[in-house]
Amino acid sequence: ATYSRPQCRPLSDSDLKQARGKRLVETEDYSYGCIVVCSTNSTSKKEFEQEGQQQQQQEEQVQQTYILLVKPGKASGGYAFPKGHPDPGEKMEDCAKRKTREETGVSVSGLLHNTYSERSYSFIGKLPYDGWKSHFTYPDETKRPEVVVHKTKRLYFAWCSTLDKVQLRPNSDTCNVVWVPLKEAENRLMYQEDKDMLRELFRTTQVAAKLSSLQKDISKEYQRENKSVSDDTETHEDEFYDPKEIVTSDALDFYLWREVGKLPQVRKEARHLMQDTVFY
Repeated sequence: ATYSRPQCRPLSDSDLKQARGKRLVETEDYSYGCIVVCSTNSTSKKEFEQEGQQQQQQEEQVQQTYILLVKPGKASGGYAFPKGHPDPGEKMEDCAKRKTREETGVSVSGLLHNTYSERSYSFIGKLPYDGWKSHFTYPDETKRPEVVVHKTKRLYFAWCSTLDKVQLRPNSDTCNVVWVPLKEAENRLMYQEDKDMLRELFRTTQVAAKLSSLQKDISKEYQRENKSVSDDTETHEDEFYDPKEIVTSDALDFYLWREVGKLPQVRKEARHLMQDTVFY
């Protein structure tokens, strides 16, 4: 046994030595879930001063972005994103929506099929539940086999249109469900990889939005200057990439090569935006 997969973060040296010493069995494990976003407008009061007058208050609309988090039933350290294993023959996106609904009570308003963040890693742990159910030791937890798990976790970008009509309902896998403001979400998350996936999603979508706007501005400038545009640099309004569809850095690189790279000025700005864009 190699105890490795090309796409997975490898075992530590000590775990690899342990796996070889015990001759552990290897198994694949996949889970799918959602990073659910909901943006709402709220009214806040802002103090200001007019010339020659006392300080007054003025109401203004403030947009707040919330993230849906769950607290796993057996975890005491913090929160995670809703996710779980697919049923036989179930599509990945359908599994993500189903597990989100089962663990939180939230039926997402929409999900982008090509928009996700993914992590793969190897570790030593108990045989995953779906495999254990068909194992001869089930349901004796004390005899549940120890194995090397090659895990792939994929989180899709999804959204909920409103918070007002949503009733949060934890299930047997979760002990609490909360909507958390985006700026607080990272501190609530239990695992570093979940924090990284959240940051990745929002940073690259911000970059994509800026690039899309920049691409359109430069295209309009070409038209104003009546410059001829060759076939390989021509762009059309319906060809602009939806900023929501760029999540992973690989997807961004492909976007830059396929679409943005057609205009040299945009290509030049792309990496500067990646460096300058902050999370929140």
